[in-house]
Amino acid sequence: MRRKWMALIIIFIILTTGCTTYHIQNMSYEKIVDAILYEKNPKTNKALQGFKFYLPRDCKIVSSEGSNATFTSNGDNYYLYIDLISYYNKKNNDYNLELKGDRIFTKKIDYQGKVGYVIITKQANNYFLEIMHNYGKIEVVTDEIHVKEALAKSITLLSSIEYNDKIIESLIGTNFLNYNEETYNLLSPNNSKTDFLDYVEEEYEDVDNELPDEDYIVPVE
Repeated sequence: MRRKWMALIIIFIILTTGCTTYHIQNMSYEKIVDAILYEKNPKTNKALQGFKFYLPRDCKIVSSEGSNATFTSNGDNYYLYIDLISYYNKKNNDYNLELKGDRIFTKKIDYQGKVGYVIITKQANNYFLEIMHNYGKIEVVTDEIHVKEALAKSITLLSSIEYNDKIIESLIGTNFLNYNEETYNLLSPNNSKTDFLDYVEEEYEDVDNELPDEDYIVPVE
């Protein structure tokens, strides 16, 4: 029990101060995921279209489009995609998490009725992380030094998401949300920087160097 609390304290320090520590490097991927999921979520501090969430202190949102966003930390780009349609329909999918190819870690998430997964793939000179939870997905490519910190930040953000049912119902009622034409499931594992990042980069190519629209990204009191 004492070790569990120490792990939670260490992760809290990292996420609120933006500092890496020696201790998190000694924690396994499994322990990082479990410690964050079973801890009370931090207070939300940002909002996008249809939901609010907690953005770790040293992260900065650089672009957004609807309910999707790109944020940075330690020079890495994190791509966030939220599936409001699946949330609205309460649809949970089953994903193939076979440890194959260059995957070095996979874990299925099933916590409080919210399913998802973590996949970490070793690439030539870096690590590709896919984290799906709570109807959202984050993908990031980072180096070996920051891979565990990236995992902790991604799980923290996704688990903190609080959806606004009234706004989502309004968006769906006006047909503002329509992903039926997509030929792939953006929440499914990719195992490489393919569909998901290509899709997000294409959506943001006109706003990459612009500040986010403050009507959609606002501090939450």
